[in-house]
Amino acid sequence: MAWDKTKPANNAALVSSEIRANWTAIEAAFGASLDTAIAFNFLPTGLGAWKFSRSTADLTKNASTAFSDVTGVSFTVGASETWAWLCLVHGISSVAAQFKFTFTGPAAPTAVRFGLVSQTGVAAATSQAAFGSAVNCAGTTVDIGLHLFGLLRNGANAGTVQMQFAQQNSDATNSKVYAESSVIAVRFA
Repeated sequence: MAWDKTKPANNAALVSSEIRANWTAIEAAFGASLDTAIAFNFLPTGLGAWKFSRSTADLTKNASTAFSDVTGVSFTVGASETWAWLCLVHGISSVAAQFKFTFTGPAAPTAVRFGLVSQTGVAAATSQAAFGSAVNCAGTTVDIGLHLFGLLRNGANAGTVQMQFAQQNSDATNSKVYAESSVIAVRFA
């Protein structure tokens, strides 16, 4: 007889009282009613918690060195929390325009550091130690993948860490960060 995963190990049917008892034990283990668990409300929000978000539309810059939010590539942090993050960016910019990125975040962090790593053959700038400071990257006429990384030891102010993008040099060609660029953030303390 084949094993039926809906039945216990002895392959006998569960009675309704056993099903209710098992369901109650599962809810107790998660600390929440499974009726609301569809929204993943039972996942941890403390140490080891992670967040993921992504852009749903391209962001195009043309003849503009002014930073703009990459909508969706952000995450919230609480007071006195420590976070690390990685942004996976797909974009294109001309050699003349090039890329520049920054992050905004809560006021008066205890420490912040972020930087950029690009694909082989496209030089990246050094990292920065203050929200609003730019990291620059050479542009190319082909689509490239970029990894922006960061660490934050937050101070007393909660807020949002937000990635921003602009052309490094004002140029009439389009520079783009494509939809589906994303951020993965992990809380450490």
